[in-house]
Amino acid sequence: EDIDDASDEHEENQNMRIRFHDWVRSEYEAKGYVAVSDEYIARRARTEEFSRKLWEEGFSDSDSEDDVEEGAH
Repeated sequence: EDIDDASDEHEENQNMRIRFHDWVRSEYEAKGYVAVSDEYIARRARTEEFSRKLWEEGFSDSDSEDDVEEGAH
């Protein structure tokens, strides 16, 4: 049941992204630009910051000299 709910949620999120992408395309074709709200920009900035932090946490040790030496052998 949980997996079905997660699947439904994922599919709805995908559909929302597709609709948004279609809207952006039509706005750009009609006007030559796309106007978005300040809230959209703020939400996007928060998402990018969250992703950056996850990336740094996930790969913080991958640049160590030990990893480079191990990969060279």
